[in-house]
Amino acid sequence: MKSQTSVGWIPLACRRGVGVALAVVLGLGLGACSYQSRYVYNECPLPDRQLLPAWEQWREARAKPGGCESLNDGRSICEELRRKVERIAHVCPTYVPGFMASAILAYEDRQFALAQQYLDALFRLQKVHGPAAALRGRLALEEGNIPFALRFLAEHVNLSPEDPELREVYAGALFLADKLPEAKRQLTIAANLGAPAWRVAYHRGLFEEASGNFHLALGHYEEAIKERPGWDVALARRDGILAATRGREEFDIVPDSDDRR
Repeated sequence: MKSQTSVGWIPLACRRGVGVALAVVLGLGLGACSYQSRYVYNECPLPDRQLLPAWEQWREARAKPGGCESLNDGRSICEELRRKVERIAHVCPTYVPGFMASAILAYEDRQFALAQQYLDALFRLQKVHGPAAALRGRLALEEGNIPFALRFLAEHVNLSPEDPELREVYAGALFLADKLPEAKRQLTIAANLGAPAWRVAYHRGLFEEASGNFHLALGHYEEAIKERPGWDVALARRDGILAATRGREEFDIVPDSDDRR
């Protein structure tokens, strides 16, 4: 069961938190670009004004079907916007949000090595950075490096103890390492710090499903669906439990050979 339920953690924790992460980074980093040379000054006068429009357009394109359709020259809109974001990271070498945005876009395109390079550059500028640490932990989990994820996330949870997303990812790493009691504790802390209720409920469902507590898991999935109506990930897990339960019930009521006489 763990091999099935653990897979569900990664897409959720990874795909849904990145937009919020960048919003936090931008809020902390607007106007924070210090210039190291005349070249940087000329190319990077107002980096936040360059980054925000490209980022918002990318989010809008990814949010709607066909939003990344090709341009006249054959390049997709999302690819073009990603190049704009990455250019900001290159010409503003001390602008933290530029590296964070570039790491997120590389991660979304599953270019994990490139995403890690951007995060490494970010951490050279700013050691304590909860959203970047959460993304770095996800990268490690995507690559199957659970021991590194545990060490790295534990260190950064101590550095950023009030970051709910970082606590969530740490809970996921603990879950994948079969440390379920501590995973539950970290998820509860994340919930108390303001982690989205739909995400917390879904992951609690995964925890209970992995423990064989299917009735409790079903309740958590229903809660996640209530908080986020139509969410296909939670619907799939709920429907899987319902189908398995119906199958067992049908098996239990099949008459034996004596009953057929």
